[in-house]
Amino acid sequence: MKILMIEDDSTIAFAVKTYLNKQNIETVIYKSISQTENTNFNNFDLILLDVNLPDGSGFDFLKWLREFSDLPVIMLTVKDEDEYVIKGLSQGADDYITKPFSLPVLKARIDNVFSRKIKKG
Repeated sequence: MKILMIEDDSTIAFAVKTYLNKQNIETVIYKSISQTENTNFNNFDLILLDVNLPDGSGFDFLKWLREFSDLPVIMLTVKDEDEYVIKGLSQGADDYITKPFSLPVLKARIDNVFSRKIKKG
């Protein structure tokens, strides 16, 4: 499995990447939306997406991505108000996790989303 994580907080990105790598999940970190410009999203199985990014909103990125891709997306964000959770899920996120979060719980949610993708595909 290969995951793209779009996260500008280097501490969180490092922790997630280190943990997932130990679980045999390759993780590529981008710190901004602009880094995705020439990305072939078909090379990834799932995206972990922050909402607050230095060059835009994860919500806007998700809306754009959904125009051409059903790649699973899990939002990872400090925005824990109901309106943001609803917005993320209604725009096509497969899950929505608020920070701080547990790495084992994140892994369980990734496994859950990925197992549904396999059943569909």
